[in-house]
Amino acid sequence: MVLVGHTLTCYCPQWSLPGAWPYIQQIGVILFFCLSGFLIAHSRRAASSYGDFVLRRFARIYSAYLPCLLIIVCIDTLLWRLNIYPREYAHNFNMPLVMANVLMLNSAPVFSKVHLSLLFGFQQFGTARPLWTLSLEWWTYMAFGLWTFHWTTLIERPRLLPLFLLISWVPLVNVFGKYGADLVVVWLIGAAYYHYLCRKRGGMPRMFYRLILFLLVVGFLLDVKIMWYEAVHARDAADYILTAYNLRLMLIIAAFFCFAIGATLEYPDIIPKRLYYPRAAEYLARYSFTLYLLQHSLLYLLQLLPLPPVALIIVAIIANNIAALLVASCTEFHYRKVYAFLKARIQKQSVDTDGSRDATHTH
Repeated sequence: MVLVGHTLTCYCPQWSLPGAWPYIQQIGVILFFCLSGFLIAHSRRAASSYGDFVLRRFARIYSAYLPCLLIIVCIDTLLWRLNIYPREYAHNFNMPLVMANVLMLNSAPVFSKVHLSLLFGFQQFGTARPLWTLSLEWWTYMAFGLWTFHWTTLIERPRLLPLFLLISWVPLVNVFGKYGADLVVVWLIGAAYYHYLCRKRGGMPRMFYRLILFLLVVGFLLDVKIMWYEAVHARDAADYILTAYNLRLMLIIAAFFCFAIGATLEYPDIIPKRLYYPRAAEYLARYSFTLYLLQHSLLYLLQLLPLPPVALIIVAIIANNIAALLVASCTEFHYRKVYAFLKARIQKQSVDTDGSRDATHTH
């Protein structure tokens, strides 16, 4: 969905939905954050400690992220040398931003010394516009793991509260400071629904799920109508753009996702398999993260092809999937091996350190 939305916006802006409607790519991001909360809440139970949780997330994300960021730097450098670099991203083409993105500091909110207002500390590097969501996602993971593993430690040692708040800074500002379109709220809904399913006793009638999903679709359409009304009566372009990410709409989409998951788990046949082909969907999901990271930069590179808009859209979607699959086959597919390697190295280092300490005490 994100790739299709960005492709239409890039090559045929007149085909993409106006600001009063939710852009396709934005719906994809909302669904992703809800799914992410659901899955991370599940993977949290597999981690033996906060350190193990962080290591698992690091291996999963950075095994794809670092190679993709290197590819993005190469793409942007080529566009710069060919003098066809997008002007709207020219000020983000510099090496300090590469390091900020590596450390997940891109788009992290900071305080202005002058006005004490929230500003962006670092932006996404170059054409890698979607990376702002990755930074938000990463710090949400870190905060979620810290609070769920060590909330009792905080009660026993309240002086650690500044450290907890520092690690939780980005998601807290997203929730309470309205930074990043409230995506953390959607993430938390996904995580909360997972815990609800784990404690749920008994089932619900099939007709209940169908009725709720139908009402949510109606609610979605009504909210779109409200967004259109707000856009028409907006005083300036900024107000108009803000209606694209709308908390009401995000809550409706999150609720639809949760009830769809619940219905599928309780009634596996409620959605005919011919409508989504489970095996194909599972395989596409294996390289979807790599696709998300690369697609926006690749779209600017593919603009070099001398093709009409419709053909360019088709070629871009196919080429992006092929490129992402090739890159993921060398990176993202092997994140479990990266985790096992890092864990083995850490355990070996720990054993060596304990051995040296014992030897010192013996002497």
